[in-house]
Amino acid sequence: MKSLSPDGPLVYCESAAYYGGSFTSVVNLIRHLRHLTDIKVIDVYGTCVPYIEDLKRLGISPVVLFPDWHGRTIIGGQNRIERSARMALSIPHSLRVVARLRKTLADLRPRAMWVDQEKTLFFASLAAPRALPIAVNRTADLSRILPYCTFAWRRADLTFGVSQSCLQYLRTTNYSHHNFRVLYYGIDSVDVLERAQSKPANLPNSEDGTLQIVFPASLADPHKGHEFGIRAVAEFIRQGGKANLLVCGSVPPGASRAFGDKMFALACELNVKEHVHFLGYREDILSIMAKSDIVFLPSLVEGVPRSLMEAMALAKPVVATAVSGTPELVRDEIDGILVPPRDVPALTEALWALTNSNVRNRMGRSGQQRVRESFSVTQQAQEFVSIMDALVSRRSRGDLGGGRGRNGASVVGSEQFGDTIADGRSGQHRGSRGFSAMREASEFLDVLDSLTNKATL
Repeated sequence: MKSLSPDGPLVYCESAAYYGGSFTSVVNLIRHLRHLTDIKVIDVYGTCVPYIEDLKRLGISPVVLFPDWHGRTIIGGQNRIERSARMALSIPHSLRVVARLRKTLADLRPRAMWVDQEKTLFFASLAAPRALPIAVNRTADLSRILPYCTFAWRRADLTFGVSQSCLQYLRTTNYSHHNFRVLYYGIDSVDVLERAQSKPANLPNSEDGTLQIVFPASLADPHKGHEFGIRAVAEFIRQGGKANLLVCGSVPPGASRAFGDKMFALACELNVKEHVHFLGYREDILSIMAKSDIVFLPSLVEGVPRSLMEAMALAKPVVATAVSGTPELVRDEIDGILVPPRDVPALTEALWALTNSNVRNRMGRSGQQRVRESFSVTQQAQEFVSIMDALVSRRSRGDLGGGRGRNGASVVGSEQFGDTIADGRSGQHRGSRGFSAMREASEFLDVLDSLTNKATL
């Protein structure tokens, strides 16, 4: 039987499907954490090549649980029936994920681990020993707990939020032992400026006085507000303004292209297809931002957008919606302009306000100073290690509750990397191995039943 190591690494475990802002921020954090502590990364499938390659460039070779995987990495489905059917078929594979993750954790002997997504928390709560602290990093607002994850949230020892807004719902629950911390994502402003020096290629030509507006968002996510952004630019042009909207974002592998096609059709319908340019995924997005006038993000839901932090680091004013954690980053009328979600007239008015170059320059300088002072990744990494080590100390002293499952039963998870289960209240082994196995099997089957009937991964 292998025990935990108090000097073991911190482990980050996830299943990266698309290398968007959230995973980019994680890699940025790990880049600085590796100078402060030992870091290991586990990825379930290893299919997100840019993410894996960036980690390797940092000298970190992720442990991939299924290195030869060629199947689906997301459940997907067009409706509840299709998703439920795919969910049922995924149960045997989910069991294999748990088994491989448990073995990997036994080999790594970490002192603590953290995850981002509820799906990964589900796997970790089943695979991790009870003595291993688990932290969850919430990167977006949460309005409910997925039905199959309620017991997993009780297993979590700490939840970070990248904004106050991300934790608002969780603070009303008894999850994570009421242990919540806001830890804003940070960026390296100097690095952002250096990577923005190259000249972007294949951009549309523009006349003098034409606003170059960058919209950095995946075309697979309607919550980024593409429809309202396109309609606002169309209205701005109809009123006599000059603008190009550069939509920088692609459709992740395996995701439907229907939404992207719909947005292209909308640009045609509004007679602005020559002004709305769908550039796809761009490695040189920072260079494109640096050459732009405005960065545009009319999202319906957000965390604290990394793309806006980068825009501010580049001294670019932003137009964004006052949703989720965005107002915690962008100060209205100081660093940019915030408007209500879905408000096309307000977005249009904001574009007119930023036709004044003096206003753009003033807001750009203010935003640049703000991210340098308050959103530093160096500071984030130091605070992260301090919080995680304090969590390890609290767990070792027994200061954290055990977390209760359904009907008051202890949540699933082994005391060590072995076969016995520990009672969360006393720390003493309860019953025989047979009783523990029966209780674990019963709770696990209950969770799987919830998984197939009520939720999607």
